[in-house]
Amino acid sequence: FAGMAERLRGFAVTGSFAWPMREYPSIARMLRLVGGSVVGAIDATTNLIARSTARFGLGDLSRAGRAAYRGPFRDRRVRRNARSMLGQAARSDAFLAGVQARVGETVGALPALIVWGEKDPTRKQGWPARWGQVLPRARSQVIHGARHFPQMNAPEEVAALVEEWWKKEVAGG
Repeated sequence: FAGMAERLRGFAVTGSFAWPMREYPSIARMLRLVGGSVVGAIDATTNLIARSTARFGLGDLSRAGRAAYRGPFRDRRVRRNARSMLGQAARSDAFLAGVQARVGETVGALPALIVWGEKDPTRKQGWPARWGQVLPRARSQVIHGARHFPQMNAPEEVAALVEEWWKKEVAGG
């Protein structure tokens, strides 16, 4: 984050975390499973993760929306890198503890918008409150009916929310 804070005036986050997963064992198990070798072998040939996420995890996307989501995952390297990132997130508590500290130190004083889907399982795990601890100036907003990726379920609503928040909280309008 060195040198980044001076360039930021505020930021928005959705569907993300900045802390160790040891405190969230069910999510850590899911990340290890998805990032593991068995699911990896299946996903390498079937694109299972992107297909199931597009179909079931994102909710009411159109056929074109699901195809757009799956598009990058046609490349096996992209799938492998995404799985690796998920698996590493479950096994990188020391690194993520450092991320949590640095986020708070470097951008904790900035205005932040944290957007959640109403049906996002991480919301039920208390992640909005956790972001509030890391980012005391954060405003948390729940998108009705949305899931883990609210920007996919309600893109116009999320865009309008970010624009309104930016004008009020960051640009001072």
